[in-house]
Amino acid sequence: MDRSQRVRRVLCITGVLAAILSGYYLLVSMTPIVIPCVFHEITGLLCPGCGVTRMLLAISRGEFVEAFGYNPALFVLLPVLAADLCWCTYLYIRYGRVKSRIHSAVMWTAIVILLVFGVWRNF
Repeated sequence: MDRSQRVRRVLCITGVLAAILSGYYLLVSMTPIVIPCVFHEITGLLCPGCGVTRMLLAISRGEFVEAFGYNPALFVLLPVLAADLCWCTYLYIRYGRVKSRIHSAVMWTAIVILLVFGVWRNF
């Protein structure tokens, strides 16, 4: 697959994800329907991702302090993960693969932070 095909693939995937996220945003902001956290429903505990929808809705309204309150770990990690996504997209378009020590380090660090946060927020 050449570079132009990879660009088209990235644009197609981005478009599909944007449509899905836009649809979910409209659903959640205009109705009381939300996707429940299965982990919370089963255990009664908060998972590391609990509050993400409310956090993103608060960010979309420009209410950053409120967004931080819903999920502080992901709020802080969001710019880092967005930058990592851009880096991986660049690597994929340029070289056709995503193999990077930076990406691995970011992902493992994010996983550890989210696991520690998940335990901490339930105590």
